[in-house]
Amino acid sequence: MGDKSKGPQISYARRFVRAWLKERGITFPSSPPNRDLAAAVVKHPDAPEEVKSIIPTRKAVCNIAAILKAANPTTKIIRFPRGRGKLGGITLIGDRFYDSDEWKRLRFRALEHYGRRCACCGATTDDGKKLHVDHIKPKSRYPELALCFENLQILCEDCNIGKGASSETDFRRSSEAASALASCGCDPTKGIPAKGNGGS
Repeated sequence: MGDKSKGPQISYARRFVRAWLKERGITFPSSPPNRDLAAAVVKHPDAPEEVKSIIPTRKAVCNIAAILKAANPTTKIIRFPRGRGKLGGITLIGDRFYDSDEWKRLRFRALEHYGRRCACCGATTDDGKKLHVDHIKPKSRYPELALCFENLQILCEDCNIGKGASSETDFRRSSEAASALASCGCDPTKGIPAKGNGGS
């Protein structure tokens, strides 16, 4: 009846292991053998001790993925389709997200596009305010939009904390939202805000 080993199914396990390795600068051709993926994790200094004792066989990748997932319970994996405004490949959403090159590039692009001003209250760094690049639809609930340019707005720290992860309020002006949508190329049918709810 096939392998009933515990842990993620093989396709998810492969994606999770590849994402874990990519986050640490290790990439592979389009479809590496499971044995190679397992061996790369087993040899990596960041691997949990439990993983380092595993023999890297073809079927070991499922057990390795399960151990890595248990060691990083807040981590999710998402695949971004290739296309204008989106990033191809696999990205980890977890503790390291805000340190990733993908996020830093997108954050800079948002600041460059919208300017250094809070979309809610209008505060700037000249007012002594710290600015955040906010996910309009919260990353914790919409991980597939974590690197979508059109899902970003600039808020000061106070407004961002006030908005929290429960609100999906878009404070951008309608013209700014439309401009971002045109720049991003995201599919508006995916539930991404198309117009600002606040501002003039």
